[in-house]
Amino acid sequence: MRVFVMMLVLLGVQSVWALPEVGEIVTYKGQKLAADGTYDIERTIEILAYDPQTTSFQVKYVHKQWGEGMFLGMIEKIDVVLARSYLSIEQGLIPMLKSQCGIIIENGGDPARRTLTSPTTVVTGLGLVPACRVETPSVDGSKAVQWWSSDTAPWPARTLEADLTEGSVLTLTIESLHKPSRKITPQPEDPPTEPAPPSEPKPRGD
Repeated sequence: MRVFVMMLVLLGVQSVWALPEVGEIVTYKGQKLAADGTYDIERTIEILAYDPQTTSFQVKYVHKQWGEGMFLGMIEKIDVVLARSYLSIEQGLIPMLKSQCGIIIENGGDPARRTLTSPTTVVTGLGLVPACRVETPSVDGSKAVQWWSSDTAPWPARTLEADLTEGSVLTLTIESLHKPSRKITPQPEDPPTEPAPPSEPKPRGD
């Protein structure tokens, strides 16, 4: 979440209340281009629990990697994410980008520290979604680009993580998003209605 928080500070985004759900699962798929080859990647993020005392979420991350069709391994970790990280993205960053996508944030006038934004669309597992591409300044030899969309918030529709020292580039695109509250339940059919009896003909006056 470090890149997210840094970007929110750069863009001057304020938090308002909106949270992901416990049980929410988002899955990303993509590739990592490295000096020693190309790897297929799957990353899953699951909201396990919410602590109202600390206003934080317990989040599980699962990272799987394949090379030349062979499963190479999996990394799993559980982390704590403060609620305000999601709040700022979903209801602060997204509305701002919908009205101001295309702006350049100068950040002191240094071209190397500019945050660049541009409107675009992203092909995802959820379909074609409108998004705003946000490229943040390089930090510690790394570069990050996120494609943000109201259709996938508080999760980016796509991410690019480049390690400029290692020479690797990881690109991930959202494949699926499960929210427990969006389960579709069949609606009961309306009971059949009986036809109305024919009306009696009115007598004609002479």
